[in-house]
Amino acid sequence: MFRSLQLAPLKPSFNHLTANFADKDFEFVANSVAVYDIDHANLIGGGAGPLFLKSTVNLAGRSSKSQASRIVAVRLREELGGITPDDWKRARQLAFKTTVLALNSEPGMVCSMTHPDMPGGSGEFRVTGWRLNRDYSIDIQGRTTTDSMYDLISGPKPADIVPDQVPEEILIDTGVPGVLSGTPRLGDYGTFAIDDMSVAPDASGNANIVGAHEVTLALYYVDELTTDLWASIDADVDATIDPATVTCAVNPDTARFFRVGDFVVFNEESTDPSNPGRRSYECAQIIGPGNTGGVVPGGDFVLQRAYPGVPEGQATFGTMRCAHLAGTRFYKLDQKTFTFSVRKGFFRTPGLPARIEAKLPSACLVAALAGVANHFGYGPFTVFPLSRHSEPYMPGLRTCNGGAYTFQVPGQLTVQESVVIPMKVQDAASVRCIYAYLQQGTTDGQSAFLVKISRDDGATWEPLEYMGIAQSLPDASKNTYDFLVNNEGYGLPATRRLPYADYGLILAQSVTGSPVPQTIQTASYGANRLGLAAGQFLFLDPGGANEEYVKVITADPDNQTFDAIVTKDHADGERMRPAIWPTPTLNEGDDLAFDILSVASPDSGSDLTLVIQT
Repeated sequence: MFRSLQLAPLKPSFNHLTANFADKDFEFVANSVAVYDIDHANLIGGGAGPLFLKSTVNLAGRSSKSQASRIVAVRLREELGGITPDDWKRARQLAFKTTVLALNSEPGMVCSMTHPDMPGGSGEFRVTGWRLNRDYSIDIQGRTTTDSMYDLISGPKPADIVPDQVPEEILIDTGVPGVLSGTPRLGDYGTFAIDDMSVAPDASGNANIVGAHEVTLALYYVDELTTDLWASIDADVDATIDPATVTCAVNPDTARFFRVGDFVVFNEESTDPSNPGRRSYECAQIIGPGNTGGVVPGGDFVLQRAYPGVPEGQATFGTMRCAHLAGTRFYKLDQKTFTFSVRKGFFRTPGLPARIEAKLPSACLVAALAGVANHFGYGPFTVFPLSRHSEPYMPGLRTCNGGAYTFQVPGQLTVQESVVIPMKVQDAASVRCIYAYLQQGTTDGQSAFLVKISRDDGATWEPLEYMGIAQSLPDASKNTYDFLVNNEGYGLPATRRLPYADYGLILAQSVTGSPVPQTIQTASYGANRLGLAAGQFLFLDPGGANEEYVKVITADPDNQTFDAIVTKDHADGERMRPAIWPTPTLNEGDDLAFDILSVASPDSGSDLTLVIQT
């Protein structure tokens, strides 16, 4: 009808189209394909980068990537008006009136339009709207089309992708589960976990975990609240002898017994010359004298250090066979078993690795054993060695308790005894770490503190830990651990699993190595005598070139001297440190307090906080 044609530029609402469909190649699981035109995105981005206008469409009757890709590719080209910038420039939306001669036209049909206003004088369009009016005129709306829109050989085309074959899933168990693997981790408040657990398949490729219903975890540990069952060896032990018969003296103050079959751990912090970077912790099993379960009261112990199949040089639970000094103590390992009932799919849940967790506070874990069971029985048990052979020195992984006792002293520091009202211990626990810090430090001197404990309602006190804040220039130190962290390579309190044991002990004389015992003079801040006790071991120059591990033969705490056999030369002023583990323990009802032994002068520092972690 005359003068009824209206033309307008095409304004695409998207240039990035995603189709959702049920994919028959994956058992009709929901899948999607996306098609976009980067040239159009750059054009409308105006030089600031591509601008994507995104849209989605759900395809109910398509079940393959190929079908869905063809549909969205054509639909995208229709929306843009073609496949080239020239096509986009010529694209139009059109509307016109016609007569009943157009009754045979339908929405979706492609028609031609010849008119001077059409780009190039003529073109094709697809009918998108059709309405019959009361006067029998017909309103038609459409969008221009080009042949290239429907020619998928022209322009970009998604590549057909053949999906990988779905791996065959074995849904039955044909034997016991395979070998278990995982990552041991410490949790909070005395928990231990094995995380990221998986089971290796057997030779046929079957892990046999479809019917896995039980996981067992066995922990071998020293209970840090009862470390009284120990024995010391009377003579040096060579690393190569296995089994080894050693003469031992059992702690006379214990009411418990060693038995044949018990596992033990040697608590020796000295360096292992055969394995650089490791300490001489070693596990073994008592195999005599007598039969399994029989009491070994003292005297000779027969220790099995390694078993068939263990790599050369190793001992029990993944430790190494080491030489041990006379006087070294070994401790009995307790054992506790945890059994976990697990549901079907425990090892087969995507994105949720299998994990087991056990609570055992105030224990020093030396080894963990874990295995999986199905209806055929248990598979092989995996040993997870937990010994720690480098700093911090300890024979195993300490679970600790997770508690803390905090003292706060506001204002300027002054030398005083029992600074605050003693605090009662709530739960029995071993000490994890003790430290103190100031809000305002000093640069003109050092401070020293003694943390102490009373087990008889304050009638008598015994030292728990000495520590100090060293002088530091030009910036003031505020923490008792600053020097140890910055100069000695120790970790921050949050990472520590042992007390700092920073007693300030140093040699007050030079020492010349000798095969005979000699008297050694020591010094410390606060005239500290902690650690100087007969039968204990000391490090001279710990971590240094002259590091030496010596046994205290006799001690004179009042004069701060001890007798020992020292075989290396040591300089006046060298640092000393006593053996750290086993750590002190807190019993329920004990009293905790501390003394300020010295402060800096004239600026003493202020606002002290002291923390005892368990």
